Order: sequence, then structure tokens, then C-alpha cells
Amino acid sequence: MKFQSLAIGQKFAWNDRIWVKTTPLVATLYESDVQKLVPRYVDVSPLPDASSPDEAASVPPLSPEQVREAFDRFYGRALTLLESELETELQQRLATEMENLRRHFLKELEKPD
Repeated sequence: MKFQSLAIGQKFAWNDRIWVKTTPLVATLYESDVQKLVPRYVDVSPLPDASSPDEAASVPPLSPEQVREAFDRFYGRALTLLESELETELQQRLATEMENLRRHFLKELEKPD
């Protein structure tokens, strides 16, 4: 199957590794944040969704600490992209807005159920 035929979020095998299609042109290495531009014409092997209803029910929910760690990794990568790709003035405005959104997200995460 061609990479372009996969759905966003679908897992596939390529070059002896497992990837997830994250955008129309980018895949992320499964269980990592390593990303790679994948040409649309590349042949890949789609993988079935391994999580059955029984498996999903047995997976414990993420703790607030795990969510915060994952979010901090995302946030750090987003800031790095801003710094490397945008003009200084725009980067500063967006970084300020992202910090406000980050604070709001973390405040929501700390609310009791």
C-alpha cells in the first residue's frame, strides 16, 4: 500500500520499523517522537490496530504526571519549532500565547475530578 493511502493515525511497517502516520507527509516512529518525511509513493505495510476492547479496558488510565510529562515534551518541541522557523517578532508573540495556553492546560489537569 502507498503511504498516501494510509489514514492519519494509522500504524504501518516501513524499513523494518513501526511508524504512525501523523500528517499527510510525515510519520512518527512508534513509541518515540522521531519524525520523518515520507514520500507519498513509498510502499508501506499497514498494521492492524492491536488494541481490542479487552486490551483497552485493561490499560490503566494515565496519571496526571504522565500527561504532564508528555505535554512538556510536546510543548518543548513546539517551542523549538517556533524558534527555528519564524521571524523573531512573530515567534515572541506566539511563544507568549503558547505559554498562556500551557498554564491553562496545566491548571485544568490539576483540577479534581
